[in-house]
Amino acid sequence: MNPEARDQTTAATPNEDRGPEEIRREIEHTREELGDTVAALAAKTDVKAQAQQGVEEARQSVRDKVDEVKATAQEKVAGARSAAQENAPESAQQAGQQAAQVAAQARDQAAQVVNENPIPAAAGALVAGLLLGYLLGKSRG
Repeated sequence: MNPEARDQTTAATPNEDRGPEEIRREIEHTREELGDTVAALAAKTDVKAQAQQGVEEARQSVRDKVDEVKATAQEKVAGARSAAQENAPESAQQAGQQAAQVAAQARDQAAQVVNENPIPAAAGALVAGLLLGYLLGKSRG
């Protein structure tokens, strides 16, 4: 601590007015704050953890998209079955089977795209996560 800062601290809270217990509490409080600050700085500089978090976010995003595609395909199958039953009751079973095949193909195609290209999705999520972390860190600091 430089002499000017020491003088300001002493002027703000004279040592003769403070007891040993109060000084100990103040020291403990300062240690806790310093520990929190060090932990926050360590988290900001842990690039590996940030990258892992970005990859996990990308994986979750891909899983969500697959679930969304599956749900959409199932809705289309149900709609196709209903329409087939209303328009041609005698061929409803055939139409339902065809709709189920189309839905299965759409689901398989979506899963194949995700499985074939997980790196671009993960890389995009990683870049977005790092950029967001940088911007949040810059706005706070």
